[in-house]
Amino acid sequence: MRRISRKPVERCSALHRPPDMEKETAFDSRRHTIEEISTVTRYLQEQGYLSKEDVDYYTTLYDYWLYGGLHQRLSGFQTEVEVQPGYVREKTNTGGAPVTDAFRLNARVGLRYEKPIDLYKQHSASASFDYSFMKSFYSYPDEKWRDSRNKNTNFKHLNLSYYFGYYPTSRTHLRIGLEENLHLTHDGWSDESDTYTDTSLNLKAYYYLSPQLRLDLSANLNFQKNSACYSGYRWYGGYAFTLTYALY
Repeated sequence: MRRISRKPVERCSALHRPPDMEKETAFDSRRHTIEEISTVTRYLQEQGYLSKEDVDYYTTLYDYWLYGGLHQRLSGFQTEVEVQPGYVREKTNTGGAPVTDAFRLNARVGLRYEKPIDLYKQHSASASFDYSFMKSFYSYPDEKWRDSRNKNTNFKHLNLSYYFGYYPTSRTHLRIGLEENLHLTHDGWSDESDTYTDTSLNLKAYYYLSPQLRLDLSANLNFQKNSACYSGYRWYGGYAFTLTYALY
């Protein structure tokens, strides 16, 4: 801001915030700051002390500078491939207990896509596939290996998700999305297979009331269908509400 006159600034008792304005900005410290500085700036302009008003721009820029790191927004495409082999040997001192040797293989392929629509909205999508396999051998100390005691167990998991994000300010955001989880399991002990799906609607919200007071909300509604359950399907959900107050 630049001065264009050197005449003294007179006191003005009219520089106060109207009651309706106080209600509108009571729960948003950013709007509170912008409105207060704008009120003073308009008065100084009317009196000829200032030549230009850039309060909204600079206050918003300052706000992002202080609080822009509260949430993360990405852009681009990411691919992930992971393979993890393993070996486990289990032996106990109990008489007659078998010795167990197990070979494991865990593999994962993941895809992630992030696309900002504009300054306030965001697309987020991901897909991943996990596969786990374990081959177990059982033998007794005084016997040779028996192939009939081999057990193979495998697990497959497919996850698909999409989220829409809305970021009205640097400190407030809302994310709503759908997730689908498909699980396929084969148990080598019982030689049975189990298939179930889990579909969820998720909501996540964060509201920054002030530097001392912050609100965090999450909720989910799930539908699960399981071939191993007697009923075959069930609905369940949950929510979490967190209010954080900082002393300093």
